[in-house]
Amino acid sequence: MLNIHDVADYIIVRTDEASLKLTIPFLQKLLYYCQAWNLGLNREPLFDGKFIARVFGPVNYKIYDRFDGGLKWPDTLVFLSNIRKEFDFEIIPEKSRTLINEVLEEYGRFSDSQLTDIVRSEKPWQKARKGYGLSEKCGVEIDEELMRKQFSDSVLPINQINFYMRRNESDLCSALIKCAEDLEKEGVQIYYGWRICDLLKEAASNIKELKE
Repeated sequence: MLNIHDVADYIIVRTDEASLKLTIPFLQKLLYYCQAWNLGLNREPLFDGKFIARVFGPVNYKIYDRFDGGLKWPDTLVFLSNIRKEFDFEIIPEKSRTLINEVLEEYGRFSDSQLTDIVRSEKPWQKARKGYGLSEKCGVEIDEELMRKQFSDSVLPINQINFYMRRNESDLCSALIKCAEDLEKEGVQIYYGWRICDLLKEAASNIKELKE
């Protein structure tokens, strides 16, 4: 298991290379999604570190304390100069780098406020915040088992599309529509922050128009 500070430093390097503006809240959310996807895909934590369901998203207190807690916290930018001197890029295994890079590629294109909306749409954050007002302070940890389930279930749409494609190889439109309908019945709505069912139906419509 990795050290959360090593993963944070790796993210700082990668976002700097991609010329992404990185604030502390944005870094916290990227770390959360790295942890969540590793739990979902590999069934184990990427690093040792829990997240609290704060108002604007997940917060890890080790990272919070590292960057001076709440001192100008929402607007504080993170730079290469914030990387620890002892950080060794090679300490991150290739498999972990691949996962982190994929998370950065997917979630790095959102703004911090958009990521806040995505987090709030997901069950782990909602469960931890149950009984709290939207702007009420909360110190409840986000359940890693719920994170694992949420992000292993998020792989479902791709697997299910493949299943319907095997059954409907001659009709991609029917496969997409059938998949969307069944996902809606199962309550699978959000995938990578998108409404997957709407996307499937839109794709089917576009394919149909091209054929015509």
